[in-house]
Amino acid sequence: MPKLEYAGEVCEGNAKLVKQLETVQMTAAKKILRCLSTTSNTVLRAELGMHPLKTNRDMRKLNWQYKVKSMPKQRLPAIVDRAVWEKVTKGRAGIRWDGVVEKVWKDIRGNQGEIMSAGKFGRYKAKVEESIERRERLALRNKVESEKHFEIYGGLREGLGMKTYLHGPMDFAKTLKLRFRVGDLDMPERRKRYTSSREEGEVGAQVCPCGKAIESRTHIVSECEIYKTERDVLEEEMRETDECEMEEFNTMNSSEKTIAILGDRWWPQEAKQEGDKISKKIIYNVWKQRNERPIVGGVSIRSRNGVPSRNGRVVNGQMTKASNN
Repeated sequence: MPKLEYAGEVCEGNAKLVKQLETVQMTAAKKILRCLSTTSNTVLRAELGMHPLKTNRDMRKLNWQYKVKSMPKQRLPAIVDRAVWEKVTKGRAGIRWDGVVEKVWKDIRGNQGEIMSAGKFGRYKAKVEESIERRERLALRNKVESEKHFEIYGGLREGLGMKTYLHGPMDFAKTLKLRFRVGDLDMPERRKRYTSSREEGEVGAQVCPCGKAIESRTHIVSECEIYKTERDVLEEEMRETDECEMEEFNTMNSSEKTIAILGDRWWPQEAKQEGDKISKKIIYNVWKQRNERPIVGGVSIRSRNGVPSRNGRVVNGQMTKASNN
């Protein structure tokens, strides 16, 4: 959004408008990826390797500060900087630009003196990017650790950066894998975030159709007997991939197996591309067997605001009770 962020080095803008810009960015990303409007912005940015717009403006402010400090004294920006540059808005107190930059330094917890003395602009810029990247990683970790439904995502430990499974045109398999990774599926672990304790306490809204456990990603991917055929196909394809350590995979518990299937850290470097195909295949087949497609674009085909119908859903030929999100 270059035009919308023009002069971001010296102007932060109205807080309400800044928030609206962030909303526009994430709404566009969610529509492109065909995921729910309730998908976490922090986690989605981590999947895309995309920083908030504020991060880009912060980086530009710090880079501009270095350039101003390095300018010849007769240059106008340097003269203004020495005069304590401030923006005065009619009818309001002046907003000191140096105060805005100081706030950015505190926010990224960088050693301003050490970074400013880095020497050439290239080294300074690299240190600034490193400090800002550290702030974004910390924000992601805090988000994952603070909410239980991100337990599987935290186990992936893939950090920030565009994930390889998202490369190329977006299709249903990629959308489904994304939603399995971030936990935005019509399951109890998501429903309890948007429903009352009384409704979530209903047994029919939680138990898997197999009747042996609470329905969850870990259960349907690694445990449920209904999907045994799909898991058998998965393991057979993994055995056919020479680089896969099946002995290690067989010693994992259900949660670890789910994380290995959804992520790419377990797959050897030579087998990552093949592993992505295998994981998408089992996820698609399991979801197809469950006989319920995910909601596309954040709006349910059954009701408004992406909320599943309370009339229930058909799973394995049987009607099961559902709860509103």
